[in-house]
Amino acid sequence: MKYVKILLVILLIVNCVGANAQSRRIPKTNVTATVVGQLSDTLNNTSSLFYWQDRLWTLNDHGDIVFYAIDAETGAIEGIIDTHLPIEDMEEVAQDEDYFYFGDFGNNHPQLRSELYIYRMSKSDLFRGNYVVDTTTFLFFGYDPEAPNDHEALPITDFDCEAMVAAGDSLYLFSKQWTTQQTICYALPKQPGEYTAAACHQFNIGGLVTGAWLHPETCLLVLCGYSLLCQPFVWLFYDYQGHNFFGGENRRLVLGNGVGSQMEAIVSRDGLHYYLTQERFNQLGISNQAALLELDLSEYLRDYLYPDTTSVEGFGALERPMLKAFPNPTRGLLNLEIPKATNDLQDARVVLYATDGRELLKRPVTSERMQLSLSGMPAEQYLVRVVSQRGSTQPLRVVKMCP
Repeated sequence: MKYVKILLVILLIVNCVGANAQSRRIPKTNVTATVVGQLSDTLNNTSSLFYWQDRLWTLNDHGDIVFYAIDAETGAIEGIIDTHLPIEDMEEVAQDEDYFYFGDFGNNHPQLRSELYIYRMSKSDLFRGNYVVDTTTFLFFGYDPEAPNDHEALPITDFDCEAMVAAGDSLYLFSKQWTTQQTICYALPKQPGEYTAAACHQFNIGGLVTGAWLHPETCLLVLCGYSLLCQPFVWLFYDYQGHNFFGGENRRLVLGNGVGSQMEAIVSRDGLHYYLTQERFNQLGISNQAALLELDLSEYLRDYLYPDTTSVEGFGALERPMLKAFPNPTRGLLNLEIPKATNDLQDARVVLYATDGRELLKRPVTSERMQLSLSGMPAEQYLVRVVSQRGSTQPLRVVKMCP
């Protein structure tokens, strides 16, 4: 134990020096997340955070897959769904319209795992109380489960993982690299099977990534994590092309919540206001309870997500006008009702996006009632909204059916 403490002190010095060196290279800003409330002892190992059915949910990383609905104003548990499905180290939950994806790929144990898993559960099955999962079994490209990982103090593997998002037909995983403190984005198909996760892109994150949230309509990825001594941070990645998340602009936000604030998950509804969960921390004489926190990033993201919306009366960033479309689903032709606040803008245009954020069609707004043809488009889900230099409507999900 004496050697563990010595090593941690050395790491503290190295980490501080490294952070100062990095701060000269990468622009960063100090922000602070506000504690909403402490989490129940039942949630000491909170590992994920997501919205579903207009409620905020979290899961622990060990035991069974148990959904905990938590009050966004206090952090108190409001409801429980126990699937009785066992997990080994489940660190993230991603979702799309039809499925939840449970990432059982935590890999920071003395004995590295020989197989990693992602479990897929149908949301409609969950409604019926039918707790059945399909399984994806995978290993990361270049991963050797037999490699030594003797860590009395800290793991030494670069093949740990705690962050995942769903986009298009793929799942994207962001590695938690204990030695290099970088992250690699890996891609896997959503379809269950046996795979080797392909490495897509790498980024020098300067710490350990623990959670991810994606805003696909506007190409915004947010990662949370912490340094080796649990100094938390948030990274913003935006204005990228396709799924090259690290190929656009980025910004690092250091959270001034102090050492030992072990942030594990992050989520947002509007891209401006975020919730995070903090796991219980009790090391180095520092003790922090598991907690729910909120973080306002409007100052940094409003202009990117909702350009100049405040200049239009009744058209604020948090209460954008709603676009209407019918029939939805459609076999080809969409009838659109354009909100008057948007129709008054001469540069307004209707834009159709793929669910991964790619712009597919763009048409100028000509009247309050328009038609948009999806003829020739594949039968799948799309996002449509009205945008201008002064604002945008809420993105509307539409479905194109087979002819």
